Amino acid sequence: MRIALGQLESGTGIRANLAVIDRFAAEAARDGAALVAFPEYATYEKKKVDAAFPAVAEPLDGAVCNELAAIARRHRIALVAGVVETSDEPGRA
Repeated sequence: MRIALGQLESGTGIRANLAVIDRFAAEAARDGAALVAFPEYATYEKKKVDAAFPAVAEPLDGAVCNELAAIARRHRIALVAGVVETSDEPGRA
């Protein structure tokens, strides 16, 4: 199995981060990768973990994970990427 590791400079623009993930996944798939792995906080990142993280957190069946799944399907790969997930604890992601 060919595995590709994607490194990106994620920011607070979730849509922009997903677009970079999609482009890298497409390239990796063209090069024969079956699995593409990205780092933690691939879909949202900022220098300081603060209240913005819970504000952007989503459940695993939310829009961000649905888009990651669509990217994987589109390129016929398995994809691993860190997301900011909701928590049962108020004010936490």
